[in-house]
Amino acid sequence: MGEIMKSKIFVFLLATLIGQHAYAGSCRSEALKARDSGVKHLVVSFEGLASYWAGFVRKGLIKPMQNKYGATFVSKNYSYGSTQSAESCIRDFKLVMGSDLHLSVIGHSFGAGIAVFNLLNEIKDISVNEVVTMDPRTWSTDWNYRRMKTLDLFEKPANVARQMNFYQTGGMRGYRVVGADNVQVTGTTHVGMPRVKGIHQQVQCFVFGDCP
Repeated sequence: MGEIMKSKIFVFLLATLIGQHAYAGSCRSEALKARDSGVKHLVVSFEGLASYWAGFVRKGLIKPMQNKYGATFVSKNYSYGSTQSAESCIRDFKLVMGSDLHLSVIGHSFGAGIAVFNLLNEIKDISVNEVVTMDPRTWSTDWNYRRMKTLDLFEKPANVARQMNFYQTGGMRGYRVVGADNVQVTGTTHVGMPRVKGIHQQVQCFVFGDCP
């Protein structure tokens, strides 16, 4: 293997590691600042496999919402392998805000099928207002599909009040979530889903109550 290729692999692995731990540590001061400013809405989002630096969710969905709704919510974005950091941050916000906390969780690809559901399992004691998943996938997703011939491979946890799930059935298909509002999306790819304007409108209605 050439030295250039070795360097590229090293940089990729280092970036992934940093992305997974970028927000490790306490969110207590950020939660206190938000509470003092009257902000009680926390939106936690997860990127898919190896897409933390590309920021498909952060750039394609969260940033447009920040541009539209400004400082009315706090946004924390993680890689799909950073559920522990996300859980720590959520617990800091819950400790500071108590029952006033409005918690929304969003994920795409592995960030939905792995990160979101792992996180929800770890915070069973915390109520989640909304969950949005886009093309949720896991390592065993396609094998399960070939074996079971079903798109229903996930289930809304009991601590989630409402969940909306978007999926497409093209290459790198997404999957439905039992108990969620499932919306099949056409005319997009797996990677492009966070940038779909129609999804933006539905998420804004679902999460912020901003409905046409």
